[in-house]
Amino acid sequence: MHPARVSSIFCALALLLTGATGVTAEVEPAPATAHIEVQALPECTTREELLARITARSHRIQFTEEGNAGPTLRASVAATPRHGAIGELVIVQPDGRSSSRRVTAPSCAEATDALALIIALMLDPSATTTPSPPPPVVVTPPPPSPRPSQPTTQVAPPPSPQPPPPRVASVRRFGVGAAGEVLFGPSPDLMPGIALSGQAALDRDALWSPALILAWVHASDSGLTETGGTAGFTLDAGSLDACALRVQKTPVEVRACANALVGRLAASGSQTYSPSSAARPYAAVGGAVLVSGGPWHLLELSGRFAAGASLIRDSFEFLPNIFHHTPAMTLSGSLGVGIRFP
Repeated sequence: MHPARVSSIFCALALLLTGATGVTAEVEPAPATAHIEVQALPECTTREELLARITARSHRIQFTEEGNAGPTLRASVAATPRHGAIGELVIVQPDGRSSSRRVTAPSCAEATDALALIIALMLDPSATTTPSPPPPVVVTPPPPSPRPSQPTTQVAPPPSPQPPPPRVASVRRFGVGAAGEVLFGPSPDLMPGIALSGQAALDRDALWSPALILAWVHASDSGLTETGGTAGFTLDAGSLDACALRVQKTPVEVRACANALVGRLAASGSQTYSPSSAARPYAAVGGAVLVSGGPWHLLELSGRFAAGASLIRDSFEFLPNIFHHTPAMTLSGSLGVGIRFP
């Protein structure tokens, strides 16, 4: 064989053995690691649910124990009193730097999904924005059982335990307010006044939502010209509303309450032959309806109507004429503004 042909054959074999074809292998990037902590009520979300939503968007993210390499993620999801949810995410880097994200959503599930999307894209920029669907479930029919040679007795399995009823979310709420009030009953005419109140309530996603509202009421009506003289009335009383039922239609809520009004009624007479004044206890027991709400987070508007049976029924007169007798019912109505926490 010619020496030149032998040399060209050896050169071709050397190129093949040294991989001189120009083909390169693509190296997959290393998986991202992080430590995650979740704070939420079990009926709102769990750590397992958040991890499942992250894994559905990226399989390159690994979650380790605290203290290992990677950032620490602290996620929290909480329901709000207005049928919504708030999600917060605090990111603490290994060097101590931190940042936070906050989202609002109509429900706990949507707030959890939004946090999962933020975490997935932060740790893996190639993650999908929509979670991958779960694999189809293949149902394999059981093999046919052999025909028994003789009758057998089948024992029914014990009934499965019933799942516990879902827990009803509740939120404690406090508030203060002021209102303009009008009363009918203590004097012959309508008595204008003011009311300062404090409220403690347990707001639940159910009809039974207890609340207590304690108020101080001051009302007066003077310069009433009657036969025989001029009369004046002043009422200082405490009012207690004990509410059990609550109906909410965002942003308005209505409460049904039992009401008690107890105080002191002062009456005076002038421009008469024998001017005098007197003070008597005043009390009424009945019911009240409260309507409150507003598009604001802390500030709310309120309206209230109460009706109760008058427990003390006195008569007032300029001798010999009786010009006022306490009626059987005491009525009151008010409009006000308040601040609630949270």
